[in-house]
Amino acid sequence: MCLLLWCVRDFYLAGKGTLAPWDPPRHLVVVGLYRVSRNPTYLAVSLVLIGWAIGYRSGTLAAYALAVMVAFPLRVAFWEEPWLARTHQEQWTRYTAPKQTDWRRRTSSFRRHTSSSQSRTPYFSASRSSLTTSSSR
Repeated sequence: MCLLLWCVRDFYLAGKGTLAPWDPPRHLVVVGLYRVSRNPTYLAVSLVLIGWAIGYRSGTLAAYALAVMVAFPLRVAFWEEPWLARTHQEQWTRYTAPKQTDWRRRTSSFRRHTSSSQSRTPYFSASRSSLTTSSSR
C-alpha cells in the first residue's frame, strides 16, 4: 500500500495530476519509483490484490489479481505508451531511450575484473604442480 501511496504522491507533486484518466499528469513523471520501473503503480496494485487474495484465502480474488496482472501490460502497450508518446514527445523519447543503469555498470566492471584475473595463474597452481611433481618421483 505504501508503494501505491508513493506513486500517487509522485503523480500529484511531479506530474501535476492524478492517476485518474480524467485528470492525467501534465508532466511526465520520472522521479521516485518511476526511475526504477516504468509502471510502479501497476506493480503496487498487483501486490495489494495478491495480498488480499492470500489474506482472505480467496480463489476469486486470486483469479481477479491474475486477470488484472494480464490486463495491465495490454493497457500499457496499446493505450498508455502511445498516449504518452503523443503527449510528452521529447520527454518520453528521453525516458524510454536505452540507458546503462548502475547495476549494469557494476556487473560489466565485475566481468572485466574477473576476466582479467582469470588470465593470471590461479592461486593454488604452484602447490598443485609441486604435489604432482613430488608424487611422480
